[in-house]
Amino acid sequence: MRIAYKPNGITSPKIFSKIISFQVFFLKNDKDQSVKVVETNRIDFDEVEKHLKIGESIYILPKKQDFERTD
Repeated sequence: MRIAYKPNGITSPKIFSKIISFQVFFLKNDKDQSVKVVETNRIDFDEVEKHLKIGESIYILPKKQDFERTD
């Protein structure tokens, strides 16, 4: 995803890449109620589906979004 940023007084926009990352929480249905946390830029939906099929819960949250200048 790309975002154009144009501060006041500048005629040409500066381009920034928006780096989106996620925290994926895999909550196991075991006696200890274990939690596995994965930080990633891509969500592996095959992995998510695998955990859901065995009765686990999944929470997917966006992390703080960083901006990287690309001009």
